[in-house]
Amino acid sequence: MTKFETTDSYKKGRAGEVNVIEQLIERGIQLRDYTDYQEHKYKQKKGFDVEVLNTKTSEWDRADIKTNIRNGFTFLEVIKHSTGDLGWFYTSKADSILTYDLDNNHCYIYDLNAMRNYVKGKNFKLCGKNKDLFALPVNKNYLIQQLF
Repeated sequence: MTKFETTDSYKKGRAGEVNVIEQLIERGIQLRDYTDYQEHKYKQKKGFDVEVLNTKTSEWDRADIKTNIRNGFTFLEVIKHSTGDLGWFYTSKADSILTYDLDNNHCYIYDLNAMRNYVKGKNFKLCGKNKDLFALPVNKNYLIQQLF
């Protein structure tokens, strides 16, 4: 991976985080923002960017924001291509994933444990340049719900 790809990926990811957080706040959703890596290394290493107040349970749910929708598909990193270790899909401690489509300004949500159970036992083909991702269509998976 080149420095440009890393920087470009970071910029897209950061833009997605900012857009999702702004949209959630505009909708009156109470949240705690942990996207500043230097300030919140511990939470970031656990794999979540925000905590969102669940009004049904009065608990704070952890969510990871991914800007990873392309052509109607979201991508689940199952293997870290840089190290060969398990990817965020298996290591994240988040309760849910907020996956954002930067091109269309749409955000979707899914429960991470439910998605792990869904993927288990299925014979998905790995995709991506490094064969490290599962691709799922956002509009054809019952676990993925459009948030905005």
